[in-house]
Amino acid sequence: MPTLQRPSRPCKECQRRKLRCDAQQPKCGLCQRARVPCEASPAGKRGPKRGHLNALRNRLMQLEETLQNRLDSEQRPQEHVQGLHHSLDSTDASQSADFLRGDVGYGDPLAQAFMLSEPSMAGDFDNLGLERFRFPDLAVSLPQIDRGTHAELDQLYFDRVHPSFPIIHKRRYLGWSKSTAKSRSQACLQKVMWILAVLLSTQTRDLINPLYSQVRQDIDLIIMDTSPCQLELVQAWTLLTVCELMRAMYGQAWASAGRMFRLLQGLRYHEIDSPREDPVASEGMIDPIRTEEKRRVFWMAFLIDHLLSIRNRWPVTLSEHMARSPQSSVTEPPSPDTCSFNECIIIATVSGRGLLRDVHGTISEAYGGSRQIHIDHDEWLNLVLATRNKALRQRDDPDRLATFTQILGQVTEILFCKSLMTMNKSTSNENCTQEYRCRALRAAEKIVLFATDLTALHFSMVHPFMFIPLFVTAEFLYENRALGDGAFLTQLRNLVGILGQLTNVNDLERSYLDLLSRSCISSSRGVLEQSAQQT
Repeated sequence: MPTLQRPSRPCKECQRRKLRCDAQQPKCGLCQRARVPCEASPAGKRGPKRGHLNALRNRLMQLEETLQNRLDSEQRPQEHVQGLHHSLDSTDASQSADFLRGDVGYGDPLAQAFMLSEPSMAGDFDNLGLERFRFPDLAVSLPQIDRGTHAELDQLYFDRVHPSFPIIHKRRYLGWSKSTAKSRSQACLQKVMWILAVLLSTQTRDLINPLYSQVRQDIDLIIMDTSPCQLELVQAWTLLTVCELMRAMYGQAWASAGRMFRLLQGLRYHEIDSPREDPVASEGMIDPIRTEEKRRVFWMAFLIDHLLSIRNRWPVTLSEHMARSPQSSVTEPPSPDTCSFNECIIIATVSGRGLLRDVHGTISEAYGGSRQIHIDHDEWLNLVLATRNKALRQRDDPDRLATFTQILGQVTEILFCKSLMTMNKSTSNENCTQEYRCRALRAAEKIVLFATDLTALHFSMVHPFMFIPLFVTAEFLYENRALGDGAFLTQLRNLVGILGQLTNVNDLERSYLDLLSRSCISSSRGVLEQSAQQT
């Protein structure tokens, strides 16, 4: 059959792959090589989608109404305070101020822990002893980013952020980075990447707040859309959670993490390596790079989930049992060729099993399970931890993620020993308790040695989540500071000194100690008091 030129549009397959179609009949060259049906793509309708203009008008009316309501609410407190000011004498004024502060609950410790700023009213409220109230900006003007700054931020991200969070394929991203036809999810992802790049830099830090405000507004609008979720949206949620943790916005970070976990589960990314046939798994045969990005974003969320559980003593949300279990990777001998990200996931998996050991033991005993099963599980954890931590210490010239994994492995050892110390204390087995106490102390000493090396590095070379394992270690040492003939207290003082030297990326003028005051863990206040005694 002679080859004819199709006078119509490109075929669906070429359009899906974003390739140029040679429009040959009966099949184009790509479809003929791929042995798939060749169908011409339907003609697209010109102009906006039906109902789009009405939706824009409705959105504009909502914004105008919101703006007017906020302006009215800003004026009403001022008018109300003027009446109070004329009716109260100077003696009652301070009492009224205290009452108003207590009435709204902004002085509550839980509110402060969730980073709620204390509001106050403008104008005459200053006479009542209250601070100025800062209403949130309805719209934050985003500075114009030229091509030079654009390229610099992209490069900064892959130089300083990507080594710690390797979930973006660089070449694939750079292919659409400067395109004017980006999807909303891609534009949102790009802004989050730029925020992280600026956080690990000393330049253009004035972009952080405008970019963050724009991202929060855009990502909420995208998530409410009924169109299918794109991979870039999942990546944006993941990196947004990272950004909020780095900025010590813990309450917002926990909420973002929850939405990220549900989004991953809804898209069934946990089944990406499932042996059964499903759309997510079969896609890997068509686009292996995109499949690898989905796999990595799931395991990064898995890591974040376990870090939050370690930090706040919460149950994990993304269990290893919902995905293809990395059992073989955990139990097989460590290889020096294993990449840092995989090794970090393995350590997080082991830590998750350690977090669940008490729960599993209680459930097993409640249903008549054997005590021996619990003992066997502890022995398995003990062996895996010893093997993994030994292999991690033997790595030559570890990168920032490998160093983070080394410290996380020792923290897992501390938490494992802490759990066994608690169990043996209830059984009055003092010998075993002393053994696990010594093991935990040795692990803390290794963490202090690792952390000492971090003080000589530029803050961008330290993993942004390093504060999590260091804080857990400091709190454990504080809780046991009276034990070990002062050995725990000595290591606590050493670690507190190191925390005072590590730079807080959210505020380059402050250290990790500033983050302790924003923690919800009660032991953090004790560590902070210890640092005050040392200074």
